[in-house]
Amino acid sequence: MTETTRVARALENFVEQAVKEITASLTEELFVDTPEKTGYAESSWIPSIGRRLPNQDTPEDPTPGQVSFQRNLQLSRVEQVRTNYDLSDGPVFVGNVTDYIVDLNEGTSTQAPTAYVQSSMAKAVLLALRGLAARGSRFR
Repeated sequence: MTETTRVARALENFVEQAVKEITASLTEELFVDTPEKTGYAESSWIPSIGRRLPNQDTPEDPTPGQVSFQRNLQLSRVEQVRTNYDLSDGPVFVGNVTDYIVDLNEGTSTQAPTAYVQSSMAKAVLLALRGLAARGSRFR
């Protein structure tokens, strides 16, 4: 194996690990930071591989079962990225499928500041990269 090939593989491995860590960290930060009324919006941050998920009809008054379904979907998608993601799969998206998430990010709730999504993103990337560094994952 040439040095160039070794370096390219090491870089790909690092980027894949970073994508996995950032996806998990971002989804958790958004879950925690999203204002909670029914739990539906915070549970609707859903990772997807290769394409963004389309918005869906948001129930006006979601049942506990609907909230639980969204949270289970969220957790299973995080696990899917952690275990199955490969760079050749394309980008990973973490999006919220509710129709009012933009309003929440623009400050319509007293539970979170305006632009909390952007703040969560910055925090998640930093936490993920610190976690990778603490475990000795680095580009070599």
